[in-house]
Amino acid sequence: MGDFGCSPVSEFVEEHVQRSLRPAWSGDEPAWDRARTFAWFLTVAGVALTTYVVADQLLELAREDVLLYVSLASLLAVIGLWLTRSSVLQMVAMAGSAWITSIAVLSRIEVLPDWAFGLSFAGLGVVWLLLTWGGFFTPVRTSYALGGIGTLLIAFPESNEMPWPLLGLFIGLGLMALSVLLNQNVLLGLGVAGLFVYIPMTIFEWFGETVGVPLALLITGMILLGVVIGTVRLREETHP
Repeated sequence: MGDFGCSPVSEFVEEHVQRSLRPAWSGDEPAWDRARTFAWFLTVAGVALTTYVVADQLLELAREDVLLYVSLASLLAVIGLWLTRSSVLQMVAMAGSAWITSIAVLSRIEVLPDWAFGLSFAGLGVVWLLLTWGGFFTPVRTSYALGGIGTLLIAFPESNEMPWPLLGLFIGLGLMALSVLLNQNVLLGLGVAGLFVYIPMTIFEWFGETVGVPLALLITGMILLGVVIGTVRLREETHP
């Protein structure tokens, strides 16, 4: 009687038993990636909730202090978990936590102009773009998108103390120029979106009494068409 352990049947059984007993947490399994992402999200949410309960219910801090401590705790948790694994959700969460933290910090300053919030958003966006370009942030496309969105928020909230729509217009053009240099379609799309928003705002701010809405939209469309065609041609020449 032959050795069953060396028979084709035993090999078949052994192979399928190993497959069935393979750990669900194998890094090659998409299901595990989704489970890790969900667990990561629950961890950050748990840190934020715990910090809120301690600061608001136990210490009975002011609302501004509660927001500051919750945002800081969430940001630190996000950064710590991001260092172990970077994904789209982690990057979005880290950017959101950074922006909320900046709001919490600025809100504690009593005498502060409204445009300081938009300036802080834009500053974080620039830092995000630089860190992505330097290879520190991945996924690259998501990181560039978050950085571009941050820079475009320079005019939020809108303030009459500075020509923020005009600055937003230049930022939109700058993002389109970056899309040529870095060969990133996402920056091109954000630049076009920025121009679509800030060109009418600039027209209304400078020529609001003489230019109507239809004419402003017509001018916006003509400028956008020319800029986009020129940018696409330049990209084709730069990155054939």
